[in-house]
Amino acid sequence: MNIIKWLKNEIKEHSKSQYIDKVAEDTGWPKKRVREEMKKASEMGFSYRYYAQKKLWKKTPEQLEKHAEFFARKQTAHKEERERDMAEIMKESGMSKAELTQKIREAHFNCGASFYDYKVFRMWEMTDEQMKTFYTKGVFDRLYEKYNSNSEEIKKLASKVRFAKEFSGFINRRWFTNGKNLSWEKFLSDISGLDALFAKPTASSKGQGAEIIRFSDFKDEREIFEYISSKKYMIFEELIKQHHDLAKLSDSSVNTVRVVTIVDKGVCHIVFTMLKMGVDNFVDNLTGGGIVADVDPQTGIIRTNGFNKATEEFEKHPVSGTVIKGFQIPLWEELLDMCKAAAMRLADKNIGLVGWDVAIGEDKIYLVEGNSIPGHELPEMPYVRTKHGRVSEILPFLED
Repeated sequence: MNIIKWLKNEIKEHSKSQYIDKVAEDTGWPKKRVREEMKKASEMGFSYRYYAQKKLWKKTPEQLEKHAEFFARKQTAHKEERERDMAEIMKESGMSKAELTQKIREAHFNCGASFYDYKVFRMWEMTDEQMKTFYTKGVFDRLYEKYNSNSEEIKKLASKVRFAKEFSGFINRRWFTNGKNLSWEKFLSDISGLDALFAKPTASSKGQGAEIIRFSDFKDEREIFEYISSKKYMIFEELIKQHHDLAKLSDSSVNTVRVVTIVDKGVCHIVFTMLKMGVDNFVDNLTGGGIVADVDPQTGIIRTNGFNKATEEFEKHPVSGTVIKGFQIPLWEELLDMCKAAAMRLADKNIGLVGWDVAIGEDKIYLVEGNSIPGHELPEMPYVRTKHGRVSEILPFLED
């Protein structure tokens, strides 16, 4: 066995041992049983790390079997997407599949880059030293394991209904669900005075499944009620009317600020702030064609041009024509104060790392959602073309 293969095996076995120890600690099982259960799960397609992080030991054998079927479908779709992405990178870089595969492996060992990092950060254009400046999935995983250890509270963040209940004093708008408690009378009360609703699945992300329900498209309230009742479980919110300044950038969507906070030793740190803007779409997510720009957390002034998912650069918004860099985001101090207050509410529940999405109205701030996985690639997008990333802003939180 050559030294590289030996080293990889040693790393793999060490990693397994770490996750075996974690599951043994969480469950109280003897390590022999943990090894047996994790080996069974690995034969079903689950890695040791996935088993430990997702607490699959809580599932019954039947539940684990169903989860394995879902996981296999997801992995198949992921593999197909990866093959398409590989083909695009090979075409652009001129590398063969074998060469590219080797480069991706080297990037992973060099700086913890995932394949997604390699693609989005265009790492085939970088030196090893340039790669090391980027905030990669490997770095994020370490950060996540350190700060977000309460899986039950993380589930609350992922559920839009639980989130709305937990942060009712921060969201500053009406909301309701189409659950079994939605009566005709309650529905009429909930929509009184409104002319539209923003609807989204309760467990979706990246704007998937979201829609705007405009009352003018229906003949009466009864038809709206029947339409809402026919949908799968969703949350319906009063539309946010954004600040007129932000509407100058893009009026097709509510443009939100992503604020990444880390609460460390009782102190809330604002780590990254970015503005997401919609482009001819009612959502501002990059997956929906939106663009992102970096914002100076001290002043609320945008300090880069805008960039889309393909890292194409926009000096002006492609629809409105408004210059992006130098734009002053209104009510900045109020926005940061809300995020700090929301972050401190979760700090004593062992959730220290959150990406908050915040909208800005004419005279108030709206908390839209909180993400325990805040998208480590988002703050890097405006800096990919410079080949110098922002990992130095994160590493101090991992020093111990």
